[in-house]
Amino acid sequence: MREKSQPGLTVRVAPCRATALFYHGLAHLELGDDAASLHDPVYLGSDGSAALGEAAPRLAALYLRIAAPMGLHAPPLLLEAGCGEESLFAALRGAGPSAEARAFGEAMAAALAAEAPAFAARWSRFEAGLGSGLSHLAARLAAELEELLSGLEAARTIEVRPVPALRDAGRATLSAEKAIVATDLTLAVPTPAPRLLFQVLHEVSHALVDDLVSRPGALRSTDPRSPGYAAQLRCEQAVLALDHHLVRRHRPRLTPAYLGWCARWVIPSSDPRELARLRSLAGVGAAEWRALARVAAEDRERAAEAALEELLLIEEPARAAILGLLYDAASRPRPEAEAGWRSRDRPR
Repeated sequence: MREKSQPGLTVRVAPCRATALFYHGLAHLELGDDAASLHDPVYLGSDGSAALGEAAPRLAALYLRIAAPMGLHAPPLLLEAGCGEESLFAALRGAGPSAEARAFGEAMAAALAAEAPAFAARWSRFEAGLGSGLSHLAARLAAELEELLSGLEAARTIEVRPVPALRDAGRATLSAEKAIVATDLTLAVPTPAPRLLFQVLHEVSHALVDDLVSRPGALRSTDPRSPGYAAQLRCEQAVLALDHHLVRRHRPRLTPAYLGWCARWVIPSSDPRELARLRSLAGVGAAEWRALARVAAEDRERAAEAALEELLLIEEPARAAILGLLYDAASRPRPEAEAGWRSRDRPR
């Protein structure tokens, strides 16, 4: 484990083979249009498993029966960094309050137990590739995050778990005032690329705003067919909007890179079905969307900012409530007064 502290903030890079094995398994599952799907042909082309590929259809069917499957992601993140795979299998077998979650956990544990020896060899090569740059990586992340999170009641310890299967995604959970963030560190050692910084910031920000945006106990789901999808979408909007503000306020030179990072989520897709779904979710009319698409073709960064304004800024009452709770009004200016946080009605 590599650790680096800044005043009030500690960042650790803590590889955990058991955590990485869980997401390696999930990367084999085709989950349709579920926003949390990690199925990645590029990753599977280099690191896929034939045995997991055969088990994947049944595992995916079990996963999709769970009302709120994102709850299954916390136990593998809460494992101790140095634990063995048996701790993961035990966590999966006891996962979730529902029969559907337990059925998936049992099946996933069995599939990963068979995969564990082959994955251990891949993991050894991955750890060797990380080399000796983890301390420098932790120091750079600590310095950047200390400033970006200044004035916010964020976790003061952030533990980063390298997980190759997550690639451009991330997962996080909280434990005893520690944020545990899993993401891919490939090409990020020893100097963290902006993508890594934005991903870690994104996951930490979820811990700040999710329960403020969504009602306590409300169902949140990454499946567009679920009644909990609207609540999950509001959480994502809130995090992207908050982080957009934090980057512009504290690291303005990184704003173009942040907008480019966001653009992969908000630039209109060429798939007509995806366009229709996004238009419906955003309440944006076809004419406005076509205008945004034209801007996208001309200027990716400008299109990303336009899309952020149109799609990602949460409704005014919710934003005011979040910022009022996150910021100390007596000592810090409210972000609403700054560029990028103009008061406006969201399209309906």
